[in-house]
Amino acid sequence: MSFFYAYSAQQAADHLKTFKKLDSEPDNDSNNLGKLRSIKSAVSLYKEALVGVRLTGDDSAVRTVIRNLIVAYSYEVKIEIFSEECRLQAFMEAAEAYTQAVELGAEDHKWLSSSPRRRGLWDIFSEMIEELFMFVPDMELEHEELVRLGHTFASKFNRWSEELEMKNAMVLSRIRQGEGMMIRVMEAVSDRGSVPAGGDVPRGRGGSLPSTKGDS
Repeated sequence: MSFFYAYSAQQAADHLKTFKKLDSEPDNDSNNLGKLRSIKSAVSLYKEALVGVRLTGDDSAVRTVIRNLIVAYSYEVKIEIFSEECRLQAFMEAAEAYTQAVELGAEDHKWLSSSPRRRGLWDIFSEMIEELFMFVPDMELEHEELVRLGHTFASKFNRWSEELEMKNAMVLSRIRQGEGMMIRVMEAVSDRGSVPAGGDVPRGRGGSLPSTKGDS
């Protein structure tokens, strides 16, 4: 990795470390502002470093930077004081980064799966999918807008990929989108008083996926 991009990556790591420190402290206006600045700087610098390391052809460096970028996104999407637009943009960019990561690690599933020493990218990203589809229902969107948002998110994946980690991401996102749509429909029916007495709206999280652990 060239000195310039290594420096950008190191700066990003420093900002991410600052964010984690602030995130462990009690919330207040100053703390929240610091977290916003730190995580945005970390994401921006990791993106800058990723563009550069790709030009060097150093696959190991690319993997390191793109993993760290996805980790940074996983923190950014959880910050509730961001606007809805900013959080959605972070989810979309994270999906693009995950797709790139899977393509990079296509022949090394251990890099994508968890190990005793660190969490794999699939575990990190699957939590982000869950986060997205818990966040979206709270937005004041029409049915068509929710459907379009789900399609836009799914479009970030490589639908032709044969990699299990990519298929899992596509399946999980569609399952969660479908559950969200069903809940909306059931709530609409309930509001009209058409749900049978004692009939609760199911809100469980189903749809388990094949494990990616142990693939090689």
